[in-house]
Amino acid sequence: MNITIRQERLVTHKEWVVTDEVRIGSLTRSTRPRNHLFLNKEEVIVERLDPESGEWCVVEEELPPARAG
Repeated sequence: MNITIRQERLVTHKEWVVTDEVRIGSLTRSTRPRNHLFLNKEEVIVERLDPESGEWCVVEEELPPARAG
């Protein structure tokens, strides 16, 4: 006959949990005006995953213009 002896212990551990996600993509557009100069424009669209609906939503915050140089 075996008798199991139990003892209560507090066990803690660390684990990696996803809290946010960053998606990076690239889209390049070039326009050629009549004076034959090339102008490039970059646009950043920030999206956030809504944890309740599970859908990606565009963040509509205005960002300050980037400084050249």
